[in-house]
Amino acid sequence: MNTPGNLNPEQQMRKAIDAAFTEFTERAATIEALLPLVGRAMRRQVTARQLEILMNKYPTVYRQNYAGRWSLVSYVSPSTAHGEAGAEIEDNRRWQSQFSRIVDKVKPGSYVVFDLETMGNWNGPGQASNIEILQVAAQRYINYQPVGEPLVCFVRPNGPIPTRITHLTNIRMEDVVGADEIYRVLDRFFTYAADFPLIAHNGAMFDGPVLATVAKRIGYKLPAGYLILDTLPLARALLPLGLPSPTDGIPLENYRLTTLARFYGCEEVGAHRADVDISMLGNVIKGLLGELGMPVEDAIQALPRNPAAPFMRELLHRAADPWFVLCNANIKHDEEEIDLASLFPLFGARTTPLLPQAQGGNSTGPTLQAIEQMLAAYQEYGKERRESQARLAHLAGQAMQEHFFAVVQAGTGTGKGLGYLAPAYLKAKSTGRPVVVSTFTRVLQNQLYTSDLRFLSEVVNGQLNCALLKGWHNYLSSRCLAEELQDAFEETHLEPGRAWALITLIAFTIAICFQVKDAEM
Repeated sequence: MNTPGNLNPEQQMRKAIDAAFTEFTERAATIEALLPLVGRAMRRQVTARQLEILMNKYPTVYRQNYAGRWSLVSYVSPSTAHGEAGAEIEDNRRWQSQFSRIVDKVKPGSYVVFDLETMGNWNGPGQASNIEILQVAAQRYINYQPVGEPLVCFVRPNGPIPTRITHLTNIRMEDVVGADEIYRVLDRFFTYAADFPLIAHNGAMFDGPVLATVAKRIGYKLPAGYLILDTLPLARALLPLGLPSPTDGIPLENYRLTTLARFYGCEEVGAHRADVDISMLGNVIKGLLGELGMPVEDAIQALPRNPAAPFMRELLHRAADPWFVLCNANIKHDEEEIDLASLFPLFGARTTPLLPQAQGGNSTGPTLQAIEQMLAAYQEYGKERRESQARLAHLAGQAMQEHFFAVVQAGTGTGKGLGYLAPAYLKAKSTGRPVVVSTFTRVLQNQLYTSDLRFLSEVVNGQLNCALLKGWHNYLSSRCLAEELQDAFEETHLEPGRAWALITLIAFTIAICFQVKDAEM
């Protein structure tokens, strides 16, 4: 808990910034001048971006002029800082209260997995909808193991079942014609669930809101404080697309329930029937808890312990998230295991080079004769010879061979892309080193990658390896992520959205090996 003498990281940095400003005349300075003073006060490296974001957050306190100099226009007195610390104490009290309520509601390893099959149109939570429930299935779990018989109920709808729904779910009119009405089925379902938390795949956006919508329509009063957990955001956070399956090594393609069941080796015949789906989801939950470092007995597949699991669990803990309580059995909550220094080296450690290591020296490079052979091959594959393109190719090849700069202006219709790609390919082949082609626009970059390079690969019988790189803002900065994690773990509690974002980024940076497929060049 933070006290007036123990400010949170943002308050500490503001205090350091204010102290740094007092070292300058008129309390005005550039960010570059403030950086060493703030870093010394914080006892760690501070970036210009961090200072800029923080000072922009308080425009009544810090102001920037047109010359880029910042000034301290409103000094924060110790009493103000103490008042902010008091507000932080109140936030901590609210967090403790929220977490206590979750602990009372959720017991480790105890939950009910459920699924709905429906018909009708669903336009999303809070939108008008004529959706009807056709089947409800649920299975109670204690200590992560199914207990007793599952609840499986058909529901008598108000109209005929559409053919496409029957094709998808294999639920026919003869299955539901003698079934109970929805009111009685909901009563049986919530009686079966008792006070256990409910878990569904896409439960936050579909199953939960559908229950609420249908209950409101028929006047059914839902139990007070019932809790629905959703495995979809958990899977998205823990399993980056492309992650190899622990059972067969096939990369994860999407987050559908059947795909996740296949990923963990627990797919069953008859998917899209609620009774089958809850069986698969029960095993998927065990797999996801394994990703969080919670070993579950009789799991479909023994998973290697995720090295980031302690950090992910702690982020869930600081967000007062029910998943933390659910997977916390037999896990010693030890602050000593939260050592960020052991996490940061994992960032990007498994990535593989975008391009394989090549051996050079098996060609003469972009010589006049070699380029002419390439242009002749273009013609054999249906490209008309253009003299302007040939001159461009020869000039580019000469510049590469003799190591000089060439500036060329060529009009539309020259065939510039294939003109300079021919000598670039020959140069890369002769040296074994990549040749970088940098375009001014993304449109041209995509054209080269999706069209011209594919044609060139066909001309050279596939003996071409290419990789597409975007601008720096398309990539994750491991340094910035490390700094954000440092700030997060200095705080006693976190907003849920921030905690989940950090979990997703951690999983992304350590879990997946990037490989370039031949088809994608």
